[in-house]
This record gives sequence, C-alpha cells and structure tokens, in this order.
Amino acid sequence: MVVDYYETEWEVNVMDMIHTPDQCDFKTSRFRYHTMLYDDYEKSLKEARFTELNILGGPHFEPYDKNTSDQLIVIAKK
Repeated sequence: MVVDYYETEWEVNVMDMIHTPDQCDFKTSRFRYHTMLYDDYEKSLKEARFTELNILGGPHFEPYDKNTSDQLIVIAKK
C-alpha cells in the first residue's frame, strides 16, 4: 500500500497479490480519502443535529489542540 498525502486528501494505492497453485497475478486499486478537520466535523455533526459533541486529542481523553494534537477523535451523541 502506498499513500500520498495532500493538504486535505489522501490518495491510497493498494496492490493485491494473488498467488495460488493455479494463478499468479496482482490487482491494483486506488481511492481518495477526504481528510476531515475539526471545523468539518463540528459543522457536519451540528447540521446532522447531534447534540453532544466531544472532540479529543487522543485516546486518554486529552483535549484537542489544532497545533499540538497528533490525533483527532470525535465522540458524538444524537
């Protein structure tokens, strides 16, 4: 798998190797993933009428900080 990172998207290229007694082949697939940022999640979830929204900066429930957090974890309740 090879991933190219762009400002707001990832392009993922996957190569599946097929190796059986009767076949030796490979297939490639590509997809793009739009990276959602804090503001994107907040806007989308509020528009979808989620009432409880908690955005965290890691699995130990530390607060999210745009400048320092390595992760963005979203917990929402409707």
